[in-house]
Amino acid sequence: MEQSIESEAAYAPAPADSGEEEFVVDDRSLSNSPSPRRSALGNFLLASSLFSVNHGCVTACLNLATARLGDVGAKQSSVLYLSFAASALLGSTWIVKRIGGRNGLALGLSIYCVYVGAFVAATLLLDHPRWAEAVALFGAAVGGLGGGILWTAQGTFFSRSAEMHAGGGTTPLTDATADLGAYFAAIYLLGEVALNMLSSFLVEGFELSWLKVFMVYFYVAVVSACGMVLVYEYPPSPDSSS
Repeated sequence: MEQSIESEAAYAPAPADSGEEEFVVDDRSLSNSPSPRRSALGNFLLASSLFSVNHGCVTACLNLATARLGDVGAKQSSVLYLSFAASALLGSTWIVKRIGGRNGLALGLSIYCVYVGAFVAATLLLDHPRWAEAVALFGAAVGGLGGGILWTAQGTFFSRSAEMHAGGGTTPLTDATADLGAYFAAIYLLGEVALNMLSSFLVEGFELSWLKVFMVYFYVAVVSACGMVLVYEYPPSPDSSS
């Protein structure tokens, strides 16, 4: 008898004079729903993994730029950093504010693919130095813009993830931020090390040409960028006014 009374209380209709068709849900029924903190953590870990893999491809190519492309690679790296600084200072914040953290990450990772793809194209055009240089510099300029957007979006997404992971006050925000920061650092460094070692593994272990190595990096970068469709965007923060 008591059990039936409790089950009715879980979904009790609103008073008749309220004119609203809504239900009052008690704490017991909410306890059966998925944990918001658990899903927020999983979402953040997925986004961090995709970020790490994509960025690892970028840094691996960056480290190989001078060795594989010579003077063109040196110029390419300079253009990349200049474009990155310009993007971070001028327009990335406005873009991320307009499209959101998750979409900003997806956009940044997608643009980074252009930079990695430029290594494939430049390697194919090594017999045509002017074309190789033009492609390499174009990829660097575009990639730098993507980098500025990417890191700005990462900060936005990280902050919102920490708020969601805190679970509405059940965990201090400082603790949630520290937890996510540790997770991100570990995943980021793991991806960087693994992707930077991949080129040596492919060349020495499988005797692949450098063209095929850059094609592998490009494929991995594209797959990681496409994987962002699996990451959900958090609802806007109650404190945000725009």
